[in-house]
Amino acid sequence: MNDIQKSTNEKFEKLIIRLQDKIKRNPKGYQLQVFILALLGNLYIGGMILFLLALIPLLFLSILVLKAFAIKLILIVGFFIWVILRSLWVKHAPPQGYAITATDAPELFSIIQKLQRQLNAPHFHKVIIVEDLNAGVVQIPRFLGLGSSQNYLLLGLPLLKSLTIEQFTAVLAHEFGHLAKNHAQFSNWIYRQRIRWAQLVEVLEQNQSRGDFLFRPFLSRFVPYFTAYSFPLAQANEYEADMIAVQLTSAQAAAEALTTVSIISQYLDEKYWTEIYKRADDTPQPLVAPFFQLSHALAHDLEKENTAAWLSLSMQQTTTHQDTHPSLQDRLKAIGVFPEFKYPSAGQSADRLLGHQLEKVTTTFDQMWQSNIASSWQDRYQVIQGGKQRLTELEQKIQQAEEPSIDEAFERAQLTLFIAKQTDSACEQLAILYEKAPNHAEICLEYGKLLLEREDDQGCFYIARAAELNEFMMTTCYELLRDFYWQQEQHEQAHYYHGLFLARFELESHAQQERNQIHLKNKFISHDLTEVELNQLTKSLKKIKALKKAYFVKKKVNYLPYLPCYVLAFSTGSWYQLTNKKRIEDVLQQIQQAISLDQQVLILSIEGENYKFGRKMRWIKRSRII
Repeated sequence: MNDIQKSTNEKFEKLIIRLQDKIKRNPKGYQLQVFILALLGNLYIGGMILFLLALIPLLFLSILVLKAFAIKLILIVGFFIWVILRSLWVKHAPPQGYAITATDAPELFSIIQKLQRQLNAPHFHKVIIVEDLNAGVVQIPRFLGLGSSQNYLLLGLPLLKSLTIEQFTAVLAHEFGHLAKNHAQFSNWIYRQRIRWAQLVEVLEQNQSRGDFLFRPFLSRFVPYFTAYSFPLAQANEYEADMIAVQLTSAQAAAEALTTVSIISQYLDEKYWTEIYKRADDTPQPLVAPFFQLSHALAHDLEKENTAAWLSLSMQQTTTHQDTHPSLQDRLKAIGVFPEFKYPSAGQSADRLLGHQLEKVTTTFDQMWQSNIASSWQDRYQVIQGGKQRLTELEQKIQQAEEPSIDEAFERAQLTLFIAKQTDSACEQLAILYEKAPNHAEICLEYGKLLLEREDDQGCFYIARAAELNEFMMTTCYELLRDFYWQQEQHEQAHYYHGLFLARFELESHAQQERNQIHLKNKFISHDLTEVELNQLTKSLKKIKALKKAYFVKKKVNYLPYLPCYVLAFSTGSWYQLTNKKRIEDVLQQIQQAISLDQQVLILSIEGENYKFGRKMRWIKRSRII
C-alpha cells in the first residue's frame, strides 16, 4: 500500500494529524517512539531468521536420540527452512538507464565526490542517466533489507538540460542530504527504513512464495503502520534536505531549482510531450528526436505568460498527507526565499557536465524512445486516419438528408471533438443530442465536460445526470464535480463530492477485489444463464479438444451483488493422469477466447492442488456443462 492509497483512509489521516502535533510538542519523545518501532520491525525479521538457523544444529543433534527418524525429520524441516530463506533473498531489479563513469564525465563526478565528502555520504556503485525530469538515490538491499546495499545515483537528462550547474548542484545536495551521516542522521536513517520496508513488501507481493508465511502477516500490518507513524518525520526530513542544499550552495540556487523544476514539469506534461504525440495524427512513424530537441524547445517555448500561470498554479498547491514532499510554497517559505524562475542561457545548462558523452546519451535515449513508442504511435496514426474517414462518412450521410441514429450522431460529435478538434461544433451537436436523448449517460457526461471546461456551471447538472443514469460513471462524475467546485472555490460542494467519490471508489474496489479471488470458503450457487446463453457457451467450449470436464457456477458476492460473477472450472485429464501444466495453460487461453458473455467470468483449473474446487462444484445443480 502506497502513501496515496493510505491517504484515502480516515484512520491514516487522523494518525498523521495527531503525530504532527506530537512532533511539535515533544520531538524527542516522538523520535524515540519511531526508533523503537523501527527497531521492533528489524528485530522481528532478524529474530525469525536466527530462529530458523538455530533449528539446523538442533536437528542434527536430534540424531543421537531419534536415530533414523531424525534423518527424515532433517530432510523435511531442512527443505522447509530452505524454502523460507530462499523467499527472503529479495531480488530487486536494478534501475535502468545509461551508466556513466568518472572517465566519461569528470566534471560531474567532481561535484558528486565533493558533496560526498562534505556530507559523509556513501559511495555510489553506479551513476545512471535516466529519461525523467528528476534526480534520486536508489539503494537496493540484498537480504531482506538488512546489511549493505547497492547504491545508485539517478540523474534525469531533462533535469540536466533544464538547470544551471549551480541549480543542479542544489538538487544533488538535497538528494545527498537524505543519505548524510553528519546531518540529520536519525531522520535520514528512518527515511531509508521507510523505503526499504516499502521495497520489501512490494517484492514479496510480486514474488509469491509459500516460504514467506512467517513474515507476510507481520509485514502486511507493520509496514503500513510504520509508514504512517513515521510520515511526519519523513516530511520533516524533506525540509532538512532542503536546508542542506542551501548550506552547500545558496538559498537562491535552491529556490531557482525548486521553481524551475516545478514550471518545466508542467511545461513537459501539458505542452512538450502533448505536441510531440500529436504528430502521430499525421505521420505514421515517430521520426522526432524529443531529447535532442528539448533544449531548443525549452529556450523558445517558455513564454513569460505561460511560466507565470504555471508558477501561480504551483504556488496555490498546499502540503498534503498524500506525499512526503511538501508543497512548493512551504518549501520556499522554510528556506526564507521567494519563487525564482531562471532558465539557463545558451550553453550554460548542466548537461554540459556530461562532456563528450552528452551526444551519445541523447542519441541513445531518442533511439530507445522511437523504438518503444513505434507500435503505439502507429496504432494512434491508424485510429486517427480511421476516425477522419468515419467522420467524412457521417458528414456525407447528413448532407444526403439521411437522419443518423442517436449512436451515430453521438459518434459524430465525439469525432468532431477529438479528431477534427472543433470544440464549438461538438458542443452544439451534444446540446441538440441531449434534447433528443436526455437519458443517454454518455451524452450527458461529454456535454457536461465540455461545459465545465468553459467554466460554465450548467455542466454540473449534466455531469450529475450522467452519474444518476450510469452508476459506473459515478467515480468519474464525482471527481469532475469535485475538481470544478474546488477551482471555483466552492469548497463545501467540493468536499461533498469528494466524499461521494471516496465512498463509491471504496465500494468498487471492494467489489473488484472480491471478484478477483477464488477461495474454497467462497459460496457457489447455480448459474442463472438463459438456455440460449448456456447453449452458446457449451457449443464454444466443446470445440476445445483437450477440455474434458467443465463446471459453470455463480459466485456469491457481498459487494454489488446484482452484478453476477461466474466461475468456470475445468479439467483437461482424468483423475489418474499426471497434471500437465502446458496443456492446462493452452486450454485456459482457448477458454478465454471462447467465452463471449458480457458478465465477469473467473476461469479456474481444478487439477492438482485445486481438486477440492471440483469436489465442491459437482454437487451444485446445473453446474456440469461438459
